[in-house]
Amino acid sequence: MAFTAAYDEPKTSFSSSAFIWRATDGGTSFTAIPYNSTDFEFFPDDAVVDDALYFSVGRYSTLVAGLRFNVGTAIAATSYTLAWEYYHRTDGWTAIEDLADDTNSFATTGQNDVRFPQQWDAYTITIEGNSSCLWVRCRLSAVDTITEGGANQTDTIKYGQGKLTISGTTDEVPATFTEIYDWLVANQPHISVGMRNDNSFDFTKVGLVISSRLFTSNEIVELGPNCSSNNTSGLNSFNYVTSGYKKDDDTGYGGSTFIIYGRPNSRVFSTSISAKFYGTTLRGGKILSDTYSYPGYVTLLGDWIDCNIELAIGFPTTGSSVNNCRVVGGLLIAGSLTGTFTKINYLCTASTFMYVYYSGFTLSDFGYSFRGSTGYVFYVYQGSGSQASFDWKFLNPGTPLNSLSDSIKPMRIGTPGTKVAWSKIYTYDDSAGTFSADLSASTVPLHGDVGDIIYFSPTSAFSSATGGSPYFEIATGTNDYVYKWEYYQSGWVEVDKEWDQTLNLSQDGTWYMNVSAGSDSTTINGHTGDWIRATIVTKGTGSPESTVNQQNRCSAVNRWNLKEKYSLDLKVVDTDGTAIEAATVTATDENGVEIFSVDTAADGTIAQQETLAKLFYFEPVANPSTLISENVYTTFDLSITKAGYGNLEISGLPLGEKIDWVMKLGAGTQTIIYDSTFYDAIIY
Repeated sequence: MAFTAAYDEPKTSFSSSAFIWRATDGGTSFTAIPYNSTDFEFFPDDAVVDDALYFSVGRYSTLVAGLRFNVGTAIAATSYTLAWEYYHRTDGWTAIEDLADDTNSFATTGQNDVRFPQQWDAYTITIEGNSSCLWVRCRLSAVDTITEGGANQTDTIKYGQGKLTISGTTDEVPATFTEIYDWLVANQPHISVGMRNDNSFDFTKVGLVISSRLFTSNEIVELGPNCSSNNTSGLNSFNYVTSGYKKDDDTGYGGSTFIIYGRPNSRVFSTSISAKFYGTTLRGGKILSDTYSYPGYVTLLGDWIDCNIELAIGFPTTGSSVNNCRVVGGLLIAGSLTGTFTKINYLCTASTFMYVYYSGFTLSDFGYSFRGSTGYVFYVYQGSGSQASFDWKFLNPGTPLNSLSDSIKPMRIGTPGTKVAWSKIYTYDDSAGTFSADLSASTVPLHGDVGDIIYFSPTSAFSSATGGSPYFEIATGTNDYVYKWEYYQSGWVEVDKEWDQTLNLSQDGTWYMNVSAGSDSTTINGHTGDWIRATIVTKGTGSPESTVNQQNRCSAVNRWNLKEKYSLDLKVVDTDGTAIEAATVTATDENGVEIFSVDTAADGTIAQQETLAKLFYFEPVANPSTLISENVYTTFDLSITKAGYGNLEISGLPLGEKIDWVMKLGAGTQTIIYDSTFYDAIIY
């Protein structure tokens, strides 16, 4: 055998986040068993049918795969039967498959295991208030004349996660899936793994952690127990897999097909920057009852060349490369794009293909299309917690971005306008040193003297992602008061970026705020929570007030920009084709504003430049319905000058296309309007 194998037997102690329950009175009365208890009864001595033990690692945690007990007192009854079950998504409580009970139904004393692998399509349910948990249970399904319910002693319960870790191989002598299959059959025979036609493997009941090199080519590998959310996170870690072959010209071929069974937002399959996938297919597995668009997602770490990826993917990080891949699936989940991601052709089968979190990035030579007739390209899911402005850039896109008025829109932001009440609103009279009563359900005065303050405490932490900007309903009119807005973060910090739909609290609207790094809790007038406040800096005339005061939540409050840009490469030569050095190339937009001005190098080329064709940005004041504005740029002008030569002036060049030209600079001055004859006249 070319590798070292370690199967995850039940040897991990439950943590404080775990839940263990004993259900008595026919499974209706629940009693908690401490996670670290060493001595406890399995069942009462007068147990009845449907009494049970429930086990969960905890909220959003992995499914239990095997349990270890130390039976101190055996169950005693004329006859009884234990049913080991898990909760199946569609079938409810279902018998655990591939069960091997070394405790002999708690009749054999001493330390023994109840062994079983990951179960198919497990579903999270709530047991005694413990929500979003995956459970297994041991239920008394039949019993006759019980006199002793049995008990654990001496040691705590342990559990397993059903993973097989492979290590000890090298690039020269890698492991294979056939070897893994043979090892499981020989060493874990209770687990039903499948192998068909020598090149197709079913590993859906066991997680594979590939910690040293494994090679595969032209095989089919099924993975994942079809669970949802993060319950299967890290189950299959293919950190050192090489799938297929890489040619000298950086193309790939001969990779295997991986079928990943995981429900939405699951992470059944992960890789590292040491993984290598060439000519590989990564496909989302679905069963007939599944109705979702995409099963799970995977972050593309490592090298991915000439691959077909048919599920939701995440962007690579530093050291990773994704090149010339075809993607069909749900939405791309964008975190921090620091790897190389080029020449991607993407077919979106959902209504949105990219969630955007926080960071700015560039997508180069990226082509996309939608299977549906409506949808969004970018979904700005969360704004940043910092004041930085982020740029998301499509450089030389294979598909230009549409307008906001089109059926396939370039972007949307987290649903704005979901208004909720404030937890508390107080006004503070600076001269008297007193607070008002809570005004969260009342009319709030926006007037007063210099130094008076209005305090707002949100129902959740105030930040651009989860908190709320203040929404007001005010009788229309001018307001000449001056306010200073602050939030609390280890002291009062002024909000330095704003989008004020209220026009200084003079009309209905939202005062959108961006908080640099969330807020801290503090106590105001006896109420502890997060706070923002408006201090009167200059007293105005009149007595403005707000009759409705709410939080208006928006998950994308930030100064982000989505840009569609195109690269511009130029080489300047004379009429004989000789490169001209130090020629000045200047581009100006349609309003005469300079875009760039650079000189040619010795070979006649300029450093690559970029032209902006479309710009989308957060602007809730000008566009209260979408909170997004767009600018479209159509043409630009170009001039090339060099002492001793003529001047070349070109107007009306179209934006929206990649430019890579060699241009002739003659002796005379040329002024040209871009048209169909342009290429013959100018391009060398």
